[in-house]
Amino acid sequence: VGEGPGARAAEGRRVPKTTEQPLHLLFLCPYPPYPPRSGGALRMYHMLRQLSQRHDLCCLTFVPDKPAATALAPLQQICTVVTVPASPPRRLLNRAVSTLAQPLPDMALRSASPAYALALHRLLQQHHFDIIQAESIEMAGYALTLARSAQARPRLFLDQFNAEYVLQRRAALSDIARLARWQPLKAYARSAAGAIYSLIQWWKLAQYERSLLAHYDRVLVVSAEDRQALQRLAPQATLGIVPNGVDTDYFAPIPTTPTHPHNLSSPAASIFGPTSMPSAGLSSACCPSSSSTSPMPT
Repeated sequence: VGEGPGARAAEGRRVPKTTEQPLHLLFLCPYPPYPPRSGGALRMYHMLRQLSQRHDLCCLTFVPDKPAATALAPLQQICTVVTVPASPPRRLLNRAVSTLAQPLPDMALRSASPAYALALHRLLQQHHFDIIQAESIEMAGYALTLARSAQARPRLFLDQFNAEYVLQRRAALSDIARLARWQPLKAYARSAAGAIYSLIQWWKLAQYERSLLAHYDRVLVVSAEDRQALQRLAPQATLGIVPNGVDTDYFAPIPTTPTHPHNLSSPAASIFGPTSMPSAGLSSACCPSSSSTSPMPT
């Protein structure tokens, strides 16, 4: 899965299918795959684009608003698109209560929506699908009911953007280490609450991911490290690596002197901690004097 010259294929005509018998695939997406402006959207879009050359695809996705639904029009050139209005973000109080009272981790509840479940039910009633692929752990619960069913069902794939329990473990250890440093009382209370939350979510995510690995027919990961981390939870799971990447021939440096030599560009979502913090560190390493001599790298 990568970014390159084929990225504009969705804006042209549908790519002709090969002579092989196409499969019918249903993708469950937590947010629009198009325009591909963040890491998750890039991965989903390019996977759809590549698979559309050989198979018939349907994408069932949340959309935050009508403009986002309209912006999906180019994607309809390569697959059928069905949209569901996204639910409002869960309130902090609801998250706190569910952390203590709900066995599922926060990520499993983030995209829970009766409207989406109904749209999925209707699609399964009206169409035959050979494979249903949940994009990220957020969407895994929608297919989990099918996975536990004894009836004939499509094959179930899960595309794991991360080994989530590993990220939460790092957050928990970081929060605990912060408690060892002196802080004002109010800040210390926030750090303590964060540490408790992270520890609980770490345990919940490990249990939830172990359950998913046991029920899905195949799980896709982005790296050998993620595969190893998830294999520790479920040695019997079938895991395949579909790495992210960039076409460095297409995105070659421009042989000219840059107007703003301290500018950097990253497709990562700036609100996602595991990518925003390394991006900030890279900016500081590449442009150590940028904070005093020029605007912050972007």
